[in-house]
Amino acid sequence: MDIRLTGEINGIDAASVIISESDIPVVFITGYDDKDIRERAERTKPLGYLAKPLDIDELKIILDKHFDL
Repeated sequence: MDIRLTGEINGIDAASVIISESDIPVVFITGYDDKDIRERAERTKPLGYLAKPLDIDELKIILDKHFDL
């Protein structure tokens, strides 16, 4: 999930709705590494928070841990 989305809702709010209504895990992948934004994102209890440019190996580690691979 990116933090910045086109439209009225941002990625943090969208992730909050997705997690609460569907229990679907979220990984934030974003260009924002601001402390306040990261703290807001962390309150949604995501699987992870990765700053761009994306390191695919870091994403793989997060997904492997979640899916016990």
